[in-house]
Amino acid sequence: MATPARRRLIYVDVLRALAIIAVFFRHLPPDLDGTFGALGVNGGRGVDLFFVLSGFLIGSTTLARAEWPVSRAEKFKTFWRLRLARIWPLYFGLLALFVLLPWLFAPSLRATLLAHPLPYLTFTSNYFYQNDLELGVLWSLAIEEQFYLAIGILVGVASMRRDSLASAFFGVALVVVAVALRYRAEAVQLMEMQRIDPNVFIGKIYHSSLGRLDQLAIGIFCALAAPWVSARLALRRQPWAWLAVAAALAAILWVPAWPVLGHTAVGLVFAGSVLVAQLGTIDQPRSRLPRALLALLAHVGKVSFGLYLFHPILRRWLYPLSQRIAWRSPTVHAAVFIAAWFAASLALASLSYRYFEAPLLAWARAKGTRPPRIEKAAA
Repeated sequence: MATPARRRLIYVDVLRALAIIAVFFRHLPPDLDGTFGALGVNGGRGVDLFFVLSGFLIGSTTLARAEWPVSRAEKFKTFWRLRLARIWPLYFGLLALFVLLPWLFAPSLRATLLAHPLPYLTFTSNYFYQNDLELGVLWSLAIEEQFYLAIGILVGVASMRRDSLASAFFGVALVVVAVALRYRAEAVQLMEMQRIDPNVFIGKIYHSSLGRLDQLAIGIFCALAAPWVSARLALRRQPWAWLAVAAALAAILWVPAWPVLGHTAVGLVFAGSVLVAQLGTIDQPRSRLPRALLALLAHVGKVSFGLYLFHPILRRWLYPLSQRIAWRSPTVHAAVFIAAWFAASLALASLSYRYFEAPLLAWARAKGTRPPRIEKAAA
């Protein structure tokens, strides 16, 4: 029988699966992107869900490590060792492949990286606009790395006791939410006064760090609230977990895109889903088919980082092949293409996780104090 910690990981991974699947629909080729209605238009909110999940997972594991009987320096090194092992090898490995093997990818990738390397080397590409999806998706990783930098500083300053770190998290997260709301409100005001270009406005609302960090901060609030929620709720019936997933999907599809409050509103709905999904007392389904579906979705969530990085590459390779077929309708074309595209991306991401990412994470964990079981969720 699975432990409570393991059950909690499964349902959090299901939310990550929902996030990456939504991103696939958002990144359909231009002539197919209107096929699935609101899911295609709003699929980018999968990144919003990733932000909330990242805040929750990093907050939870960092708070757990604050209780370890080791020095502040060891906690600081453990935090950065795990973060670097998770993100940097695959991220910089792909950038190196774009430069060294240009015949496998779009030639513009190599040209962009050689002409403008700093945004990608310093994780500030969210302020650098370009057209290639392979590099374009990296804007969200840039924001997350900037977030990790802030968390790492807090770990170095206030990690000797869990209470002090929790207080620091709460204060910083509260300020971040307030700053993000004010920042977006000022951007809207400047746009209404026609004092900024529309493209600059979109960048401020959707891609700038100050405009998006509130969702990561909401994830931190989830990490702070999770022990309280777990102590007071005992949702032992598995359908509650699927209700949390359904609520997250509803937020992706139907929460209005308010320029000021939209990111915060959808983040709050996702926060509710995360707090239910993390409850360790939710049982797994007993029937074989639902259990298999749950296992598949959990696996998709586990390898979602690779899926996020690889899916633009596979789209460029597979879409020209699909165009050679005489399809009955764009809907059939889109459905078959996205199924094949997702399957190929999942296969590549699974291989990457098993033979490249997971060994590096195991090495990083083995280098320091053994982390708690929940550490797997943050990977």
